[in-house]
Amino acid sequence: PQCRSQRVGIMQRLPANVRSALLSDAAPVAQQNIKRWTMRALAMCGGTASSGDAPAETRRRGVPPRADVAEVLLNDVKLRLAGQLNRTVEMTKDAEAVLSISDDGRSSRQEQSDPKQKPKVIRAINQPVRLSPKEQMAYESQSQLEKKAALKNLADLETLHAGTHQLVHELLDNGSPTLRRYSSADASAVAATFESVRSRHAMSVELMADVVIGLRRARSLRAGIDLTPAGQFCGIDLMLIDVFLRERLGIQLLC
Repeated sequence: PQCRSQRVGIMQRLPANVRSALLSDAAPVAQQNIKRWTMRALAMCGGTASSGDAPAETRRRGVPPRADVAEVLLNDVKLRLAGQLNRTVEMTKDAEAVLSISDDGRSSRQEQSDPKQKPKVIRAINQPVRLSPKEQMAYESQSQLEKKAALKNLADLETLHAGTHQLVHELLDNGSPTLRRYSSADASAVAATFESVRSRHAMSVELMADVVIGLRRARSLRAGIDLTPAGQFCGIDLMLIDVFLRERLGIQLLC
């Protein structure tokens, strides 16, 4: 499918060393090294390059943290970005199955993980009723367009996470010379990196919302329903979406 080829293209466009680092950071053994922060621990990381007691107002203006603090935060962000890429790939697999013959209204992972809690679904998802053949074709065409747009948004999320991981990796690569020197210019580069991560991912929640809305509408249209029911399941494991959004918030807080 086109989306799988896009995924391969995303990885192939990365430099070999970056691609290798991304795959390494995404591996389960590396993901176990992600820190579990408390708000107190994050607050204690708020010291700046010039003073650990700099007021919050100063920090909000973009004054970078100390070099040792920046290294800890950036390494954690890098691992989390790799994990987010993994989740985006898994969500894409679920999304690709939407509207397929086997699409019965829930993801296989969700069914296996929690058989007692199944989402409300449209059981006649592949059998539109009370529609003429012409109307059925129109609904089917529109549902495929909605699915295509959702897959495009997921591909954009994959590209976003791969590109941001590269940005952080290149700052830390080769012994982190930027953090070893940590001149005024280096400190500014670190501050700019944190800001870039924040700004790049500012719209990721909106992209994820568009994915969910688009897939819900695609499945409703396939069922011959123009107005998406409130309980319509999107086809992506809801726990996976929840973890993705929580991790996205964690990355923003670390930056």
